[in-house]
Amino acid sequence: MDEDFKFDKNILDAGELLKEFSGDREIIKSLISDFIDDLKTLMPLISGAISNKDFLLISGEAHKMKGCALSIFANKLGETFLNIELSAKKYDMAGIINFYNDLQNDFKIFAYYFKMIDKFFE
Repeated sequence: MDEDFKFDKNILDAGELLKEFSGDREIIKSLISDFIDDLKTLMPLISGAISNKDFLLISGEAHKMKGCALSIFANKLGETFLNIELSAKKYDMAGIINFYNDLQNDFKIFAYYFKMIDKFFE
């Protein structure tokens, strides 16, 4: 499967990352690794906020992570965080839960892309 791996720019636009950071692969890897670590911390926090119906916390964290995702060209994650943020602002718990489920899936895919980043750099 890995030999046939193709980057989807919507998941991670590695080409734009290379341009943005002047081809510095180590900085790119560090930024993505830090973002993944932040997501690992954030996911249980959002899950707890969902259980507590803490719309303000959900909205604030989603807003922050949306900006982080888009700054590293993780476009799908940025879009999902936007949807969570907007749902929280509308007090739409069903929407939040739906997009949180998307977030969990998007995160798994993004983490796999990070593992494959060296294939893009070849």
